[in-house]
Amino acid sequence: MKKKIQIVLMLILFQFFCINCSKDEGEKNNVEKIASVSINCNGLYYYSNAVDDNYYLRFYSDSTVIDVSSTGNLTQVAKWFNRDKFGLAVGKYKVVKDSIIFVTTMPGYGDLNYSGLINNDRTEIDLEIYSPVNKKGSKHIFKFFPVIYN
Repeated sequence: MKKKIQIVLMLILFQFFCINCSKDEGEKNNVEKIASVSINCNGLYYYSNAVDDNYYLRFYSDSTVIDVSSTGNLTQVAKWFNRDKFGLAVGKYKVVKDSIIFVTTMPGYGDLNYSGLINNDRTEIDLEIYSPVNKKGSKHIFKFFPVIYN
């Protein structure tokens, strides 16, 4: 009789433990889903410096990212700026919660390392950019510009 009670108590404790563990995991997953920010893939992110150069980023849902600098304005660049265009810097991005990291490579010119934060409404990315080639870095806020692609 005493053994039966011990076994029943162990089963109850085991069940209680398993229910609470799965509940905690579910709560953790919900928190991660709520805290996670995605990136806009239906437009361009851009930064303009005081000179004539504009910097553009385009993200794709398969984690591909492309970048280019151009003297063209947003409307002009949006017409030709896509991953099928030869000579663009290309990479893969990763988003974790509100952080983004990626490296783009342009053959013959080297890599650019990007890391930063995406704001909650996904309209800005605060990025640190570093070039291992010239050992220089900079920090810029890229703003989102929606584009309707055909």
